[in-house]
Amino acid sequence: MTNEHLEGALAQYYGLSYLSFRSASHPMMTLQLDKRFRWNETVNPANNHYGVSGHKMIADMAVYLVQETYIDMLLNAIEALDVCISSIPPMYPGNLPPNATMCITGIAFQNVVKRSIGWDFINEGTAEKQKYGYVSWTPGNELVVVVDSLRPLLPITTKIPVLLHYLKSYQHMGMAIIRY
Repeated sequence: MTNEHLEGALAQYYGLSYLSFRSASHPMMTLQLDKRFRWNETVNPANNHYGVSGHKMIADMAVYLVQETYIDMLLNAIEALDVCISSIPPMYPGNLPPNATMCITGIAFQNVVKRSIGWDFINEGTAEKQKYGYVSWTPGNELVVVVDSLRPLLPITTKIPVLLHYLKSYQHMGMAIIRY
């Protein structure tokens, strides 16, 4: 089973448009009815990734999907789609959107910091592209962050991943201890 199986099933379940390069090209390539669509010229056999003609085909499919979606939106009221999708139960039990923000970045990150010893909250970006965050240059300084990862619609034993990101431009990063 591949991601294409799962994504295709979700798209069908919710009645959404979906692109499948495999479904669109496989009959032409395996039956070799058209010399323009040869598997060995579309997909690199050495690494099973798309070549130049494969990428062109995918781009054509994406443009076609956008054009068809735009036409469909012009012809059909978007409100009907909203009502339809919101009335469909989730395909997987418990697969519901969270009732709280899941991504806390920038200035909002200050709200989850409960204790900061030796850390400065600064903007290392520019006025146009701000990059707020906590910075410390001394080993052993403490930054305590408390994040609520509970989801009311899921059992309390459900494990929810919590990710902590840092700027990739930093070098010689220290260590962090995460307790839960």
